[in-house]
Amino acid sequence: MMRLSRTQITWTVYIGLAVLVGYFLLFPNYTNRFRLTIEVQTPDGIRSGSSVIETTFFKSGDWGPVEARGVRTQAKGEAIFVDLGHGKRALVQGGKLNTKYQITLPTDLDEPLG
Repeated sequence: MMRLSRTQITWTVYIGLAVLVGYFLLFPNYTNRFRLTIEVQTPDGIRSGSSVIETTFFKSGDWGPVEARGVRTQAKGEAIFVDLGHGKRALVQGGKLNTKYQITLPTDLDEPLG
């Protein structure tokens, strides 16, 4: 069994760290955070709600299958919730009111709510 000397282990660690640092310098991540606000005109006045959305863009490198190359994106955040007053709530503007739960949902929502 071959034993590595302390010098060989040190150089292996240095080379590994250099490759890792080089990868992050060549393929950096870009993260943006922004606040998205919706205002709804109600009989009681303007009501608003907001949420913070985070998007991350990163390049996955030029290696591997063609489908795995290129720029990737990732988004994180929550839906915007607006309290309309009188027990009514909205997740989107211009949606349809679900009378059972008193909440406005997207018109293209296919799933019936319980």
